[in-house]
Amino acid sequence: MTIAFIPARGGSKGLPRKNVRLFLGEPLVERAVRIAAESGVFNRIIVNTDDEEIASIAVKAGAEVLRRPEDLGTDVAEVDPLIMWSIKELGISADEMTIMALLYCTAPLRESRDIKATVKLVEDGLFDSALTLVETSDYLWERNGDLFRPTNYDPRTRAARQHERWNQYKENKAVYAFRLRDIMSSGCRLSGRIGAVTMDLDRSIDIDTIEEFQIAEAIAKIKAQG
Repeated sequence: MTIAFIPARGGSKGLPRKNVRLFLGEPLVERAVRIAAESGVFNRIIVNTDDEEIASIAVKAGAEVLRRPEDLGTDVAEVDPLIMWSIKELGISADEMTIMALLYCTAPLRESRDIKATVKLVEDGLFDSALTLVETSDYLWERNGDLFRPTNYDPRTRAARQHERWNQYKENKAVYAFRLRDIMSSGCRLSGRIGAVTMDLDRSIDIDTIEEFQIAEAIAKIKAQG
């Protein structure tokens, strides 16, 4: 069995009501359910929410809905404990074959092929868990009081960006795949041998602000025009 898990809170400080905001005329949560269904890999698509409007949209889109407890629906609540609670609440057997994919509503440029490729890494036994990443060539710094220092390069040996020996990737929060037995035993969605599917930068926007929403929608409009 393969399950899609879509967390969708009603509240959001960065972009209020973002999960029901219309993206090209479609609520973000509905878009997440639709793309999951189009991937063709899931036996069940579950939306976990604390919000009536989101629940209604999810059901109409064809998903199951699970209501979350208040303590797992705050701004500071982590998703992994929510997943573990949901597995228990739904009575799903955490056997070695069951795979779950975590799909955030805030990755609207994710495509069904990204889901299929990430799930396949775990399904084929190549890895215990997997995620989508985007390659980055950022020069990173960290702050210590009033002082700053580089963390991933030496300014004294700085090369042209295209000639730097980059080997760094960041999570774009589009897809995570893992076996239920592993998250229940480790408490983390990523454990054991971790594989990854890389996505292009222009499809790796994770929405938390109105600016990110506008950029992602502009990219989607351009792609829709061909």
